Amino acid sequence: MRRVERSPAVEGPSRQPRNPGADARANPGVGGRGGLSHCWRRWMSWWVRRRGHGDRGAVTVETALGICTVVVVLALALAGITALITQLRCTDAAREAARLTARGERARATEAARQIIPGEADLDIHVDGDTVRVRVSHRPTVLLPGIRIRAEAYAVLEPGTTDQRETPR
Repeated sequence: MRRVERSPAVEGPSRQPRNPGADARANPGVGGRGGLSHCWRRWMSWWVRRRGHGDRGAVTVETALGICTVVVVLALALAGITALITQLRCTDAAREAARLTARGERARATEAARQIIPGEADLDIHVDGDTVRVRVSHRPTVLLPGIRIRAEAYAVLEPGTTDQRETPR
């Protein structure tokens, strides 16, 4: 095949005509399709194919495991935050119920604690002599099975209050 030479005005001043076959014949390891470069590429592709597909899909598996790990860690973090919020609410409910019971307003204490306590929590009020002990316990979430959040509060009965020993459940 005959090569057509172009004028420098068409190709521009920085481009020079080149002959790719001349480079490969002059230096067998560089450029073109001939020389060691071509043989080396063919041998490497054969070697990779021959080795098998042991690493094929490894990145996909690692990514899937990584995503699953992140989801589990986030779920446990959210469950922990929920447990912390539940603990604070139980503590507030127990403190408020103990304070109101110490003032002699046991019905209001139970009502106020039920408004503060999340969901189905247990409220236990004991009046023993001149002290009031309130225990609140609750299961925070399904993600933390077997964990029960508990809070206790104590108060001293104010002078002039009647002794109210009945315990609402």
